[in-house]
Amino acid sequence: MSGQPSGFVTIGDTPWPDPTDPRELAYRLRHEPDGLLRRDQLVLASIVEAYSSLVCMDSRTRQQRVMQLRDLADVFRHVGRRL
Repeated sequence: MSGQPSGFVTIGDTPWPDPTDPRELAYRLRHEPDGLLRRDQLVLASIVEAYSSLVCMDSRTRQQRVMQLRDLADVFRHVGRRL
C-alpha cells in the first residue's frame, strides 16, 4: 500500500486531487452535505488549492501540469484516436 491517501495523485513531489473523483464528491456536496466525512473536506480543500495554483502559475507550467494530470487519470485517452 502506498503512502498516498485515496482521492489524490502525485506529480513530482506534489499531491493533486484525483480528477476522476470530484464529480461524485461534488454531487454529495450539493445533495448530502451533512454526510461529508473529514476525508471529503480535505479533498475539497485540496481542490481549492489546486485551482488556485493552476490559476497563479505561468501558462507553460499550467499546461504541463494539466497534461500530467490527464495522463495519470487516463482522461481523454481516446480523443483524436481511431478505435
